[in-house]
Amino acid sequence: MTDQAEQKEKRGYLSVVFAEPVEIMFRFFIGGLFIYAALPKLGDPLAFTDTVRAYQLVDDPLNAWIAIGVPILELLCAICVVLRLFYAGACTILLGMSLGFAAAIGSLWARGITINCGCFGASDEASNYPLHIAGNIGLAILLVGMLWWEWRRLRKQR
Repeated sequence: MTDQAEQKEKRGYLSVVFAEPVEIMFRFFIGGLFIYAALPKLGDPLAFTDTVRAYQLVDDPLNAWIAIGVPILELLCAICVVLRLFYAGACTILLGMSLGFAAAIGSLWARGITINCGCFGASDEASNYPLHIAGNIGLAILLVGMLWWEWRRLRKQR
């Protein structure tokens, strides 16, 4: 084996050894965060329906369907990410949700509407829109990285 081939093989091994703990950490972070976000909304769906209604993006009864569906989807996808079940699909759905949340919060900010975003349940405090948008974009970047790792892992199996 040539020196170049040995170096490439060694780098491949090291990337697997170091990527696995990092990937596990990201899975538990993302999964835990979305579980933490979903549970208060599931615990008080009427309050979350009022929060969804305050966004003024859709009318009733769609507000109620969103208020029921979003936390259930968050919870299911988060559990799938933690357990690595339907992993790529769950990460893709959470990526879409994070970008959708950022867009919805940006819409509030652009229209001058001040509410609590409802990310982690009902609250009387107004949200810091730039911080929430940045957080959702950060989650999206992290999810893209997780999908990239999964793509590389699957490609190596071929």
